[in-house]
Amino acid sequence: MNVTGFSADTEDTNVQAGAITTDRTYKAYGVEAEGTYRHGPFSVRGGVTYTDAELVNDKLNAAVAGKVPRRQPDFIYQATPQLDLGKATVGANIIGVTDSWVQDNNLMKMPGYTLVGAFAQYRLKDNVQLMLNVENLFDKVAFIEITTPSVPANGIGLGRAVNGRTVSMSARMSF
Repeated sequence: MNVTGFSADTEDTNVQAGAITTDRTYKAYGVEAEGTYRHGPFSVRGGVTYTDAELVNDKLNAAVAGKVPRRQPDFIYQATPQLDLGKATVGANIIGVTDSWVQDNNLMKMPGYTLVGAFAQYRLKDNVQLMLNVENLFDKVAFIEITTPSVPANGIGLGRAVNGRTVSMSARMSF
């Protein structure tokens, strides 16, 4: 098991088309923990990060000083349990985040989510493997970005969501 505390003071200046669009400072602290447990053919790896972040100062928009930076959840977490039976391995990947602010004005929140993937591998020979992977196993809608700072009058905004359930199969031959 590893546990790491962190504290960061950072600056961000962006220039687009010759004009400064962002000129601000941030402050963040938190802790990250990760670990692995193994017992016979079963193992689980996982981690969690807690972050408390703040926009300290924005030279172009003083109204966002003291707000939480956009898309910064308090917690990010993941876990991968698996069962290795020699010729076959099965497991899952679980990732998630808690809710976060859509934009720096902190008017609208993006909901947190937990996504589950599953995998299976079968070793036909030492150098041949067959693999099945399923991402977003439960076909959950999860937003990773929303660009509208608040709900617009027409109720239509712009955002990006994770892909729906995706299944892939592959074979690997080593030589």
